[in-house]
Amino acid sequence: MLTSALYRGAWHVVRAPQGRSLLAPAAASAAALCQHAPARLHTAAPAPRLGPSLPCSLVLPASARPLPRLVPSTASTAPAALAALAVPVASALHLVQSRSVASITTFPSRKDAGNREISVSEESKVIFDDVWSKVEEQMGRENMMFPKEIIWLMGAPGSGKGTQTPFINEARGITAPPIVMSDLLNDPAMVELKKRGELITDESVLLVLLKKLLEPQYEAGVVVDGFPRTKIQADCVKLLERYMYRLRSEHPPPRERAPAEEGVRYMRRPKFRVAVLFITEEESVDRQTSRAVAVREHNALVRATGQGELLPERPTDLDEDTARERYYTFKQHYATIENLKQFFNFSFINAQRPVPEVTRDILAEFAYQGMFELAEETHDAISGRVPLMSAVRKHARQELIRRLDTYQTTSTQTFERVLQLLDEEIVPKIRRNAISGYVIARVSNERTPLFRDDEAVEMAHDILTERGFFVTVDTMREGGDDVHVFHINFERTVLRAATKTVSKQTA
Repeated sequence: MLTSALYRGAWHVVRAPQGRSLLAPAAASAAALCQHAPARLHTAAPAPRLGPSLPCSLVLPASARPLPRLVPSTASTAPAALAALAVPVASALHLVQSRSVASITTFPSRKDAGNREISVSEESKVIFDDVWSKVEEQMGRENMMFPKEIIWLMGAPGSGKGTQTPFINEARGITAPPIVMSDLLNDPAMVELKKRGELITDESVLLVLLKKLLEPQYEAGVVVDGFPRTKIQADCVKLLERYMYRLRSEHPPPRERAPAEEGVRYMRRPKFRVAVLFITEEESVDRQTSRAVAVREHNALVRATGQGELLPERPTDLDEDTARERYYTFKQHYATIENLKQFFNFSFINAQRPVPEVTRDILAEFAYQGMFELAEETHDAISGRVPLMSAVRKHARQELIRRLDTYQTTSTQTFERVLQLLDEEIVPKIRRNAISGYVIARVSNERTPLFRDDEAVEMAHDILTERGFFVTVDTMREGGDDVHVFHINFERTVLRAATKTVSKQTA
């Protein structure tokens, strides 16, 4: 029920620096979250996990009243359409200055993501179609295999995009280097345009980006730093996802692949995500100018000593007015891409805090979240049959106690015989191998008829587990007889502390 609600509605996850999270429907306004989320984040009790890395308390800040549980009637109050949390610059400044919110991630409705209506200007459509045709003609439609996952990264000057990108890659399992638009626009083709006095248009930027995205190294995923920046470019991101779905319909993943087709490539379901690292104007200016001072001091030392490498000095870091102009430009870009949260997972990250804290929250923010990443039918097929590891572990102790008590009360004689067997045959082996911390015990049905009863084997396993041993049991057929192999692990006994060779230190 919760899964269906999450897929059909649009939702926000608000994360506090301490790691607590709140789940809120997209109907919640920026004012509501600014007013109520910080208090709820700090007072919320430990909450259930919606995924391997997404602990949440279920609340509705729009009404400012927490709900004990989420039911379909509650979920329907969130608009099934693509309602989005408006985080304008004023609200964003409030959030980063209060330091009470680490990030806000918007998860839009993914129901029929490939067929939903998108709103783009006619000019954007014309430009995108023209560029797409050029790329298709140059590359061949059969070779247009775009990355499975694209993270569109934006950030205020000095927010730490270069510092945090490797951690985003780490969290997402992306091994390809990021595509940095400022570097891409300095490639030979772009430089030639500039030499001829031509403007770098949205069309030329999109063309060079799409061709770059088709490089095989990016097939599994990539971070694109600095795109989109204009309304047309934001429209083109929406159109790119739509066209990638069309390519996928032409090259769907096979249900059953014949051996001869093993090497055939196919389009995987595209996954777009937008991330914005936000800091205040004063913080941005301070970081830019401080960076300039640090670089100049470093370069002066290199020139004086002849040791080390010179670092590039950014002209924009040298002047406070120029630094403020860069921040003003960022605010314009932020306003442009804000409506993308209606279509893609959109992470607003408070980068005002110390770098280690931001890094920690980014690793949590971008960690795998099956409920929001898998297609609905895939998630339902898996979760309906295989429980989450965390759910299994949560109840494992209670289940173990219940089974042992049941053995004692309903199968008393068998339970006593298993205890006797362990005492006479298994425990002596454990004692002899106490130093190694590992025992293999083989028990055959022929020699020990008691273990012809599967419940007896389960009893032995559970008893040893309750005693603190880590046990697995393999049953195999040998010479017409079943043999049960107990692998018993436990903390080994240390006879001598490890010695370290200490080198002599010279003055």
